Amino acid sequence: MRNTIIFVFGCILLLVGIFGLLIGHLGYFVQLDAFQSFLYLGLGAAGLYGCASNNSIYAHRYLRLVIIVNLVLLGLGLTLPNLWDIMHLEIPEHIFHLCMAIAAALCLEIERKKSLLKATA
Repeated sequence: MRNTIIFVFGCILLLVGIFGLLIGHLGYFVQLDAFQSFLYLGLGAAGLYGCASNNSIYAHRYLRLVIIVNLVLLGLGLTLPNLWDIMHLEIPEHIFHLCMAIAAALCLEIERKKSLLKATA
């Protein structure tokens, strides 16, 4: 299940990064800048690499990284929405970052509990 979780996060982030580079923005609804797109591409590639490596420590670190990056982007978007014209973070992106951080945190907690149950059995 760990590999499936990492694969799903990696694919989602990779697709968002590709979408951001190819299309850039969808009207005034979502605007993905090059910085964000490269960040998502890097996180997506790291997720796919982690899925192939089948390493539990890497999976935990990757999920923590997804949580941290998405919470930092959420915080930046709420406090500095234009960030010196490097990134433009709108409300739909805030929702995406919050959902990704919560989903990664829940998956990390599930994996942690499964490993504890396995250790006590």
